Amino acid sequence: MYCMKCGAANSGTASFCVNCAATLVRPASASRPDARIGDDSGMRMLLPVGRSGFAIAAGYIGLLAIGVFPLGPIAILFSILALLDIRRHPEMHGMGRIIMGFVGGVIGTIVAVAMIVVFAFQR
Repeated sequence: MYCMKCGAANSGTASFCVNCAATLVRPASASRPDARIGDDSGMRMLLPVGRSGFAIAAGYIGLLAIGVFPLGPIAILFSILALLDIRRHPEMHGMGRIIMGFVGGVIGTIVAVAMIVVFAFQR
């Protein structure tokens, strides 16, 4: 690493310049060379990095299941598959999407069953 003030060469672990004693500033990428996008929680919120594919599908299907008749049980199924996938791969994330998919699936299923009962008794 080179000093920004005097240009002297310093070791990569030095905090101060060996020539002028100025504080050395490391670039952000050099502070953690092993860092990945999936390690940053902000990036995980925006991008589906490190998430189970089943969890992503469960979240979207659960969201649609509230208004679309047959998707409730499918959302519940994908939520269960996503939970099993995360249990098998503990490094993966997506529990919020699993919960959203499950709750949406249950609500969608209850609404669908209620509609079937109402239409069945109208005849």
